[in-house]
Amino acid sequence: SQFGDGPKITQIEGHGNGNNALRITQNTINKIMAGSPWKADSTEYENGYGPVKIKVIDPLKVPSKEFGLKFIPDSTDVGTSDPLMNYITASKWLAYTIPAFKKEDTIKSDSWISYLNEQIIPDWGISITIQQIPWPLKDAPSSFQNGYISSSVTWADPNKIWATFIPDQDGCCFPNWIRAGISFDAINISCNDINGAGGIATDKDQYYEKIINGTWAPYALCMQDYPQCGEGVAFWLAHSSISTNTKRLSSIQVVITKDKTKWSRCPVIEMAEYSSSYTPGLSEGGQYKFGIRKHTSVDKNGSSANVGDSTNINSSNYISSQGMGWFPGFAIDLETGERLNIVFGEDSHYPGQNGADMLWNPTNNYASVLWFQTGGLEGDLYLGGKHVIYVFGHNGDTTTSSNAKYYMPAYDEGRWLHNMLTPLTSETGVQNNKRKIWQNAMWVTYPTLSQEVVMQTNPTDPYYFITSDVTFNISIANPYQQSVGDLAVDSANVKNDNLPLYNFSLKDLVPVKNDNLTAKDALDLIRVVPNPYYGYCSYEKSQLDYKAKITNLPQTCTISIYNISGTLIRRFKKDSPLPYQDWDLKNEYGITIASGVYIFHIDAPGIGEKIVKWFGALRPLDLNSF
Repeated sequence: SQFGDGPKITQIEGHGNGNNALRITQNTINKIMAGSPWKADSTEYENGYGPVKIKVIDPLKVPSKEFGLKFIPDSTDVGTSDPLMNYITASKWLAYTIPAFKKEDTIKSDSWISYLNEQIIPDWGISITIQQIPWPLKDAPSSFQNGYISSSVTWADPNKIWATFIPDQDGCCFPNWIRAGISFDAINISCNDINGAGGIATDKDQYYEKIINGTWAPYALCMQDYPQCGEGVAFWLAHSSISTNTKRLSSIQVVITKDKTKWSRCPVIEMAEYSSSYTPGLSEGGQYKFGIRKHTSVDKNGSSANVGDSTNINSSNYISSQGMGWFPGFAIDLETGERLNIVFGEDSHYPGQNGADMLWNPTNNYASVLWFQTGGLEGDLYLGGKHVIYVFGHNGDTTTSSNAKYYMPAYDEGRWLHNMLTPLTSETGVQNNKRKIWQNAMWVTYPTLSQEVVMQTNPTDPYYFITSDVTFNISIANPYQQSVGDLAVDSANVKNDNLPLYNFSLKDLVPVKNDNLTAKDALDLIRVVPNPYYGYCSYEKSQLDYKAKITNLPQTCTISIYNISGTLIRRFKKDSPLPYQDWDLKNEYGITIASGVYIFHIDAPGIGEKIVKWFGALRPLDLNSF
């Protein structure tokens, strides 16, 4: 291991990740995707990508042991104002070997998690840092980047990038679909970037417009429909878009794949624009925007049948005979280790853009020729058929007894969403449902196809264009929480009162002795610093002092320094545990070298050799100033 490396961490109870980016292991993904309840009993994270920061500080002291880490119940206070969040207001942690036999096998935190503190544990060669943080997307003064940590997109085959995603651009209407910033106009509200009540910005520094180059966004920041602008990607009632509760804005992984065993059954949402005053536009069956499509359900091949509902997963009418389709992929909550529901949209007014077939099959057409010719004043804005992707969280947005039915579950093959959005015979009667349902949407992206893929068609395979799996990872800083409700471990198996509890192993980070291959690789780390040398470096203490260092050296080696003509300038024979060798920039006779290029040859017996080039420009001797 090296300084800064982190172990694999397994989360057993509790959730939250502080300011740490998350990546789960493939083994955990396999467990989650194995079937109902679509959740791992424990969540294992990749090395260095766990919910707490554990890092190597002394690679030579790392023991080959298993460890536990927990928030101590007797020192933990949990907020109760939001029972489904259970924010931990105060706690200390305890780290211990598994099993812990001696006092020195147990380490208690020196400070409360309210304060940033990196606690060094010299005997284990590691440090542990755990700090409680505010909720994301609240612009809290103590919140780093408003809770945004990192994001990435990874193609299994980088030579087969088959999709593009519409990026956010500032303006009044689309494509300004991510409303982060501070612009505010009380009259022309369609131009607003203000997304909080009373004109308070929820992301004034626009961190959330940077996610994967502005192509993914929290639903809470998404543009709603305005009288002046259509193409909103959030339901128009204010309480479900600009005022959405975002406490469960989780870190997620979304995968689009050709593997049909991993596809998500889901409702398909109508995205045809309103005609006026939020009445239905030219949609199939006169459906309202953000309602379930009025079309027969389809199977994974796009086939439909006019029969009743079915419990057969291979039937086109699985779960419901209307409004259900398949999204070619899945979403996972990286904090709780559970699969999430996905919804996608299509605009049935544009069948020529694949907007009326219940399939997630965007086109590459952004708009009609007339739209471009008139600067958007006339013509059609296709947006690839508006196959917008929505990832819904496992949220407890409304938890009072009167609103208990609005508690959003984890992945249930879209059943809850479908049941809550049907029947839609009266829009007035379902608007309250819609408002509360769409509060549970967490993440949004707007896909289209690349031009290269459009040129290749396959009439027998509606998903011909998925030629490479693609994975999206978004990490958001969330506070540490006690798990409650169906996020909690049941009372018969709970070990730490559902407060954060982790296991981690240092066995894959222990130093390896007498490994010649590793020793040879370590030779590539040898450096001469500073390089180049320009008359001075911080190692020097006086006018007469010249110094450079050869670093990352093995214990035993010979260092030979030559000028570019091949003349030996200086030689050191090192046999000490220090990983460096000082050089006073003098030759074998104690004379300061001339400026120029020098060659360092390091010979490590039984390991190998390394050559490093170095340039030095020496200063004239000056005894009056330094």
